Amino acid sequence: KRPLPIVAKELNVKLELLECLLQGNLEVSDAFDVIHKMSEVYAVPLNDLWLDADDTNGGVRCFSLEAAESSSRVLDRKDKWGDQTPYYEYRDSAMSRCSQFRPEWIKVLRVVRSGDPLDPDIQMNNGHLMMQTTLFIGPVDFYWTDRHGEIHRREMNTGDSNYISPFVPHSFTARAESPEAIIIAVTYGGAVRRAFREVSRVGAVQVAKLAGDWRDPVEARKCLLKRRLDAECLTFEDLVDQLKMSPGRVEELVAGQEATASELQALAEVLQVRLSDLMVCPLKDDEEVVVTSAADSRSAARRW
Repeated sequence: KRPLPIVAKELNVKLELLECLLQGNLEVSDAFDVIHKMSEVYAVPLNDLWLDADDTNGGVRCFSLEAAESSSRVLDRKDKWGDQTPYYEYRDSAMSRCSQFRPEWIKVLRVVRSGDPLDPDIQMNNGHLMMQTTLFIGPVDFYWTDRHGEIHRREMNTGDSNYISPFVPHSFTARAESPEAIIIAVTYGGAVRRAFREVSRVGAVQVAKLAGDWRDPVEARKCLLKRRLDAECLTFEDLVDQLKMSPGRVEELVAGQEATASELQALAEVLQVRLSDLMVCPLKDDEEVVVTSAADSRSAARRW
C-alpha cells in the first residue's frame, strides 16, 4: 500500500509518468519499462501487472488464406528406414493471445496403407499437457496409445472428430496420396494453461505427487487426501484422533481406499472442506480418447 509519490520515488521515475500509466495514456514500450521496474523492485510477478492488449475486432479474429500459407512449415519424422522425411505440414490458424483455444491446420504427409497400428512408418508423439479436439478432412488414420500401452487405430473421414485427453500419445497418417488428408487440431489448456508459471516453479515431479493420476482412482484419492491433510497441518495420528475411527481403517483411507458416504462426511468436517472437495471421479478407459463419426454427429444434430 503505497501512495503514487512514494512509488515514483522508490522506482526512480517521474510522478507524471505513473499518472499517465494509471490513466492508460502511456506508450506501450514506456508502460512495459515501468511495469518491469515495478516487478524488479517489489515482490510482484510481472504477469500480475501486465495485461495483454485485446487483439480481436469486437471479439472476432479473422485469418486469411494468404497469411496461413505464408506460415507453412514442414516437420520431418523418422520413417521405417530411419530417415527423416516429411510427416506434417503445419499452418497457423486464427487465434487470439487472449484465448485458451489454440487451433492449427495440419496436412498429413506420411502415407501408410498397411492398416497396422504398429507399422514402423508411424511415429507417435509423447502426448501433451493440453487436451485436444481434432476435426478431420479426407482419409486420415488416427492412432493413440491407451494407459495399458496398447496402440489403437481408427479410420477417420471428413466430418469425423475426436477428443484426446492430456498426455495421451497419438499420431496421424494418410491412407492415400489423394485426396488431401487434413486435420484441424484444436488444443485447449483451460485453468492449467493459466497456471503454467506456477506449475513450472513447483516442478513436474512435485506437481505429479500433489495431483496424482486420475486414471488411477486409488492414487488420485491418496494424493487428494494427503494434499488436504498437509493444508491443515494434520498428521496421521491427528486424523485418527479426530475421526474417531480405528487406525486400520484410517490407514486404508489415507492409502486411497474408497470411503463410504458417512466416512467422506466425517473427513470433510475434520478437514473443513466441502464434501465435493473430497470426491474423485476417475478417468475411465473409454474417456481418455473419444471418437465421433460424422454420421453420429448428424444423427444427434439439433436444428434451430
